[in-house]
Amino acid sequence: ARSAPLAVEKASYQRVQSTVLGTTYDVVNFDFEFDQDVYFQENWPCACSELSECAVADQNGSVTVPQDIVVESLAEGDETLVRPGAETKRYFKFNLPKAPYSSCPILRIELVSEIGDVTMSVSNLFFPSSNEAQWNKSFYESANAIWICPSQPTFSWGDYYIALESAAHASYRIKWETMSTPICQPLPPRIAEPDPEDEWELFEDGRAWNGRLQFFTWKFF
Repeated sequence: ARSAPLAVEKASYQRVQSTVLGTTYDVVNFDFEFDQDVYFQENWPCACSELSECAVADQNGSVTVPQDIVVESLAEGDETLVRPGAETKRYFKFNLPKAPYSSCPILRIELVSEIGDVTMSVSNLFFPSSNEAQWNKSFYESANAIWICPSQPTFSWGDYYIALESAAHASYRIKWETMSTPICQPLPPRIAEPDPEDEWELFEDGRAWNGRLQFFTWKFF
């Protein structure tokens, strides 16, 4: 059944000034409170797992933090609000502990910009920047989170570092959390075998396929 239309119960706004590349802009931040919950759907980005236990390597070595940089710690599930100010760069870190997960954890780092544009860079092998990082989300991307899958080669237990770069007087919220990798379900029996001359490959639900194709070649699934 279709739900009832949203109704605004409270509304407010805040006017601030933001300077970008020498030009000052007037920015208005609106805050609405609705009469019911609002949900946003995101695509599940990680493949399912065949393993009942998580076999992930420990972090190799430690990350060197530049002496003139202050790094703030983030706790899992706690949302940190960065209010407008003159700072254009902020740095955070969190620790993914080695624990008896039922399946490998998926890391989700959420960044929601309220005022201005923010670029997020994440690394666990070296200290990140907007120019060099293992995972990056530019301000012009529509997605508001970075997903780090246990199938990725540099996924590991240990410390992860986050570099945020924004225009002056930006305001945003950041949070990280873990969720379990779905376990792959048994495949149903095949109805018919594909023609072997066509070189078809079975593309299984939730399972990642890795490979390389040459130019002007085809792969059939």
